[in-house]
Amino acid sequence: MGRLGMKIDYEELRKAQILENQAKGMCGEEDCKCCGDLDMDQPCLGKSDCSICHSSNGVLCRGCLKARYGEELEEVRANKGWVCPHCTEEKGINPYWICNSGYCLKKGRMAPTGRNALRARKMGYKSVAHLLMAQLQGAVKER
Repeated sequence: MGRLGMKIDYEELRKAQILENQAKGMCGEEDCKCCGDLDMDQPCLGKSDCSICHSSNGVLCRGCLKARYGEELEEVRANKGWVCPHCTEEKGINPYWICNSGYCLKKGRMAPTGRNALRARKMGYKSVAHLLMAQLQGAVKER
């Protein structure tokens, strides 16, 4: 019980803290010295780094990697040759690939996808990016 006699849901509190950290540009990973201790000399453990651009376009958090692109942060960080979704589209590495960041979609004169992660999963796709690729190929049937 909390000080006011209310039951504390620690899982909900943790989720709120992660969202607050993400709004501040922090990763929310427990072991991250950069975001947790605000030691900017340390690398951030909760974000990706593109092997081509090394720019902010290639910096994605765990949630965005999973929901928007179907990738796991651990695999991305272990792969030193990882290419961000922006560069994958720009360099034409994967046919029909669309970086679904707001920046890239607006640049391509497309409407932002919003929060389509749940819709993509309900339709059987790994991520929003996989749903968009299927739509470009004309393979999507609304359910």
